[in-house]
Amino acid sequence: MQKPNSQQGKYWQWAKTNAFIPKLPSNIKAEKEKTAQAQQTVNAAIEWLIATDQPIQALEHPKFKEMIDMASCATQGVKIPGCKITHAEIMQMFKNHLT
Repeated sequence: MQKPNSQQGKYWQWAKTNAFIPKLPSNIKAEKEKTAQAQQTVNAAIEWLIATDQPIQALEHPKFKEMIDMASCATQGVKIPGCKITHAEIMQMFKNHLT
């Protein structure tokens, strides 16, 4: 995205004041990229639902959203633990919940 000049600065201010969506080339490009990213997210979620035989409502679960929000902040991917580590963590969480 290029540095705004004084005309663009005035345009941005006017657009913000008037609740107008800016139509500068950099904005249009950014909006297209944002739309493409959103579509990729939707496609990945649908593929996950199908591959893991989850109900559609799983996407609305607050813990699923929390997990996705945390993963979206990762800059170098997310390491998913294996079955043994996951099992041990679940058992530890259960024990902590009992005490």
